[in-house]
Amino acid sequence: MRDSASRVAESILEATDFSTEGARYEYNIEGIPPRAEPYFVIAFLDDNGTVDTSTPSLAGPDRGDLVSLDGFSSPQVTLSSPEVIMLDLDLNFSLPF
Repeated sequence: MRDSASRVAESILEATDFSTEGARYEYNIEGIPPRAEPYFVIAFLDDNGTVDTSTPSLAGPDRGDLVSLDGFSSPQVTLSSPEVIMLDLDLNFSLPF
């Protein structure tokens, strides 16, 4: 499954600061095609500054970055019709590798 995964949409929030407790940022991602199967959502904070924002299609978390997990997996959302879905993502895990 992972080998066939592809990026569908993305949103980059520049100059975010999560150093204070309860820090929150709103985001909007448009253009995601509706489908019956859930999408996996990957949210991360590039805490070590290794992401090249000029090529976001290659961006991904690495060691020390905070990521949003739901148990042992990325959160999922199903968009069965073109509607607005609210999804709160907590950056709740630091990648050890």
